[in-house]
Amino acid sequence: MKLNIENKILIPFVLLFFISLSVLLLISFRNDYNFIINNSFRYMDNKLNEFEISFNENDLLNEEEMINDIKNVKLTNFIIVKDGDVIFNNTSFDINLNEVNAEKENGKIKHFIGENYLLSFMEYDFFSWTVLILEDKNELLSFFYESYKYNILASIIFLTFSLQITIFISANITKPIKKLVGFCEVISDGQYSEKIDLKRNDEIGQLGIAFNQMVGKLDTSINELVNMKNYNEDILKYIDKGIITFNSDKSIISKNPFAIQTIIETKNYLNNRNSFMDIVNKSIELTYKEKKSNDNLFEFTKKVDGDIKYYDFYTSIMWGENRNINGYICSFNNVTERKKLESRIQRLDRLATAGTLASGVAHEIRNPLTGMRTSIQVLKRRLKENLTGNNEIMFERLIKEIDRINKLISDLLNYSKRVDSKLQKVKVFQSVSDTLALLDGELKRKNIKTLIDCEDSEITFLIDPSQFNQILLNLIKNSVDAIEHENGEISVKMNYIDNLKNGAELIINDNGSGISNELIKKVFDPFFTTKSSGTGLGLSVVHELVYQNGGEINIQSIVGKGTTVSLYFKTGGISNE
Repeated sequence: MKLNIENKILIPFVLLFFISLSVLLLISFRNDYNFIINNSFRYMDNKLNEFEISFNENDLLNEEEMINDIKNVKLTNFIIVKDGDVIFNNTSFDINLNEVNAEKENGKIKHFIGENYLLSFMEYDFFSWTVLILEDKNELLSFFYESYKYNILASIIFLTFSLQITIFISANITKPIKKLVGFCEVISDGQYSEKIDLKRNDEIGQLGIAFNQMVGKLDTSINELVNMKNYNEDILKYIDKGIITFNSDKSIISKNPFAIQTIIETKNYLNNRNSFMDIVNKSIELTYKEKKSNDNLFEFTKKVDGDIKYYDFYTSIMWGENRNINGYICSFNNVTERKKLESRIQRLDRLATAGTLASGVAHEIRNPLTGMRTSIQVLKRRLKENLTGNNEIMFERLIKEIDRINKLISDLLNYSKRVDSKLQKVKVFQSVSDTLALLDGELKRKNIKTLIDCEDSEITFLIDPSQFNQILLNLIKNSVDAIEHENGEISVKMNYIDNLKNGAELIINDNGSGISNELIKKVFDPFFTTKSSGTGLGLSVVHELVYQNGGEINIQSIVGKGTTVSLYFKTGGISNE
């Protein structure tokens, strides 16, 4: 059973008082007992001394006469022993003389305490007597016990009275302590505005004042701590960066909302077969081994459609006192848009450089090329009568190759020449339908099925009409070229974008051969092509036209499954109708 503080104070006091009183009673009992015994012995010794005096006064008597005198005197509880035999006995006690003889010493009064009697004896050399006098021990002690029970009763009354006083004192001591305990329970429930008033001038009263001061400071400190905690939680909650904390054993302690959301969003993304959390753990392991912070950029590719995300990881150590490691922090940030912007800027730089180069080269090549074609045609006419067989075919091939080079030069000039866009409100559905109709012959030849999914046939793009047609023609033509099997399919989807104000998207998807992740990064580079007869300028021109009209373009592809091109443009503008 658990004792409260009042019992913890009361019980030791009661035990201490009870033990002290018991010891006092025992000592008193012992002293009184000894006093009665010693007083009885003094009385018996006096009687023996009186007997000795009377014996000395009758020293002319013989032994027999002396015994007769003793009988006539009628001395009570006397025994006379000579040579071990009792020659006079007027007591009823059963005495063991052997025990008495063991206590004898010549010429001295001796005392002996038997079971039922007290005995005092003296040696008389004149008749070689040993005179013994006895007192009834039980009778003596009966008076003692009778009187002593009043002492015990008084002690019990005093003990009871003292117990009441002790209880009162204990309650007086513990009452403010209990009040302090109750006050602490109130404080533990968060009621820091409460105060305690003990109305005492002693140390406990001072303790109550100290408690009130402490609670006041505690209330202020907790409010500051709560505000700081809420502030830090708000930072972690709304910061556009993932933060994961680890203990010194590299076990996760916490994740902020952005980190949780990122882990969910990257569930199907991999970096060289490593999941997002695998990269987190490897980054922490690297920091643990090197004992320093690390900053790395990782690329994650979606298994389903090849979508790419970039995350910048920064891992650091939480140092404690004496350079002890308390834990680790891993923070990461989605830098996909930044990487796309960097790639876009680099691509535009390459396109601009390539355009300048193409313009200069085209002008330098076109003029002599025109002269070469004219000279070959003149030679062909002059030598027509003498040209037979392979010679005539060679002239035709030369003219065709010159025409092909001339077309490439024209493409270069078109690519390098920036034409100002005249933005108008163009109906997307109508432009897509016109482009598919233009390519209808080639679509039927390759048995390619086309699907149009339009959320609203009135969706418009704010774009230059001719440039938009050029963009559509290039993209759909690429999809047609990418399909080299039966059951080909090209789908075009148009819809508004919820998270893009005044914007819409156009998605062109095919089930062609697809493009690998390594090559898809280069598709907008000038002169890059996977076709045996292509110039590699088609997508470069598309990219230039898209951004010239304030749009965005994104390509995702999976080898063997197909390619998806997404276009984003604003929807406002002036109608061309």
